[in-house]
Amino acid sequence: MPAIPPSTNSKILVTGANGYVGMWIVRTLLEGGYSVLAVVRTEQKIAYMKQYFEHQRERFKIAVLDDMIKPGAFDEAVKGVNGVIHTASPRPSEDPDPDAMIVPSVGMTHSLLQSVLAYGTNVKRVIYTSSSAAIISGSVWREMNENDWNDEALVTVKTEGLNTPRLTKYSASKVLAERATWDIYKKHKSSISWDLVTLCPPTVFGPPIQDVNSISTLNGSLRLFYFTVLSPTSQSKEQVETSTSWVDVRDVGEAHLRALKQENAGGERIIISADVSIWQEWINLCSPGSGFPGAQRVIKRWLNNSKGKSILGMEYQTMSQTAGDTMAEFKAKGLI
Repeated sequence: MPAIPPSTNSKILVTGANGYVGMWIVRTLLEGGYSVLAVVRTEQKIAYMKQYFEHQRERFKIAVLDDMIKPGAFDEAVKGVNGVIHTASPRPSEDPDPDAMIVPSVGMTHSLLQSVLAYGTNVKRVIYTSSSAAIISGSVWREMNENDWNDEALVTVKTEGLNTPRLTKYSASKVLAERATWDIYKKHKSSISWDLVTLCPPTVFGPPIQDVNSISTLNGSLRLFYFTVLSPTSQSKEQVETSTSWVDVRDVGEAHLRALKQENAGGERIIISADVSIWQEWINLCSPGSGFPGAQRVIKRWLNNSKGKSILGMEYQTMSQTAGDTMAEFKAKGLI
């Protein structure tokens, strides 16, 4: 039997539901036959989501939690749900203190799981959306897998403090939040009726279906895609030869769906990654003849995605599919 079989009676709570990844998770779950309780931070997020999922309104509900870090914030939300997908991240902060990102990331996870422990009597599975940032260390150049942890980011935060690069602060927050999730699960494993899956996607590309009306409202990975691929003349040869592991946002949604259904996914940490590519390959697809067409494809670090294929049966969008569909959605939203 699947961990949580698709059914209108199977309700899944999704945090960060209005975001780039969150919207695709919600859409994939609804199309897969589940009911969804979407958790968002503000009332302003509701109208767009209600309109987008209007045709599935009977199975789509929204809860507003303005402070997800507060103890007990999720107490009511987890009652009656069968699964929990935690994809929300802290709001971006310009505060140079690493704790401005780390503390709310860990605190949000802790708050949610404490509510699940206390009131999630029907919960069978919790899925935490981690990141390859919790796996890949900046100085390590080899194939990376689920056994790897980016402890290097934690060392940098400790030694550099306020001077820690923003991406390193984000990486440290994902390491610590994912570890906190595993620690809580393992501590209570013998007395709970739910298990845990963590999914680790790398840089996410693909068509945005969240509320986007300008370039500035794109999420971080799509802004990076937009300015690198559609403004290639501003990039150096070294930049376009930089390699990046990536995955299509639709496949991230599909991975969460499968992680709910596959019983043997319980207790697993799984990389969700399509491939690794250099930026010039994206430029060749989206802006042919631009950038540095003769750029060399030298890959020094990549993610092993075999576990996602063997446990979840993942099959990934091709690079050309992701590029084409992303560009088409940019045009549909008036961004190009």
